[in-house]
Amino acid sequence: MWNSASVYSADGQTVLATIAQGQDISERKKAEEAIQRYTQELETYRNHLEEMVNQRTQELQSLSYRLINAQEEERRSISLELHDQTGGSLTVLNLLMAKALRTPETALSDIKEAQQTVKEVLSQVRNLSTSLHPGMPGRSGSAAHFAMVFE
Repeated sequence: MWNSASVYSADGQTVLATIAQGQDISERKKAEEAIQRYTQELETYRNHLEEMVNQRTQELQSLSYRLINAQEEERRSISLELHDQTGGSLTVLNLLMAKALRTPETALSDIKEAQQTVKEVLSQVRNLSTSLHPGMPGRSGSAAHFAMVFE
């Protein structure tokens, strides 16, 4: 980098002397170029990271959507199972109880058949509960106690 200045005579036209000063700024220029290069590399890396984050975000959104759909499908399946198995068994139980009330001579056998239906319903509920929470097979509580009363 050079700086220079001229000294003029009294007429303002004639150059009497020129003073020049030089400074080697090669290292500074190399450093500026390195900074510019690193800045570009960082910008490229930042863009790459943004793309990766966007891709991962889309993947997580897709997985979340699939999980929600799977949960909804499981709910539908449970609802159908409850309706088809347990609801059907309870309907049979209701019919048996009504029959027992109408015909006293077969009431005992109707009640025994109703008791068997209750056992089947309890088993269905227990199986459904176990399939929903397989990590809790030995759970004790009112449902387990209730099932034991009828066995």
